[in-house]
Amino acid sequence: MSRYEFDEPGVSLAIGWDAPLSTFYLQIWNEALHTAEMDEEERASPQIWFGTEYAEHLTPGLLLALARQHLPSLPENIEVCLMRDMTEEPARPLSPDHVEIRQMMETLLGELSPVPEASQRSSAEQARVDTEALFKESTSHPGPRQSE
Repeated sequence: MSRYEFDEPGVSLAIGWDAPLSTFYLQIWNEALHTAEMDEEERASPQIWFGTEYAEHLTPGLLLALARQHLPSLPENIEVCLMRDMTEEPARPLSPDHVEIRQMMETLLGELSPVPEASQRSSAEQARVDTEALFKESTSHPGPRQSE
């Protein structure tokens, strides 16, 4: 896992590569996004957080564009660093029983609805399942690692 942190008055952000989740992530703390209703814990937590789901962001471009809206001074070479991190620590495939484990956990916790069967999935849910399957297939036989 990689993590790059940047700070300016009123704005902090962290961006990196999370190999176990196979995603790039972005966290932004921005005082301009604080509201009067927020307590101290909410103010201390990122106001923006992407990259919490498996294979959510397979490339950093969208996250970098959003990061630059909040912190225009973000170094130009950060994308190269992130891509190098992904190459050095490749994505990890989902376990074969991931869906069953997720369904059991969601059912036990009662917080989220179980993953629908194929015939009941929305197009967005089906696209996510298809993406996970393709990503799992493409990472199950990794090629040679690049050396520096």
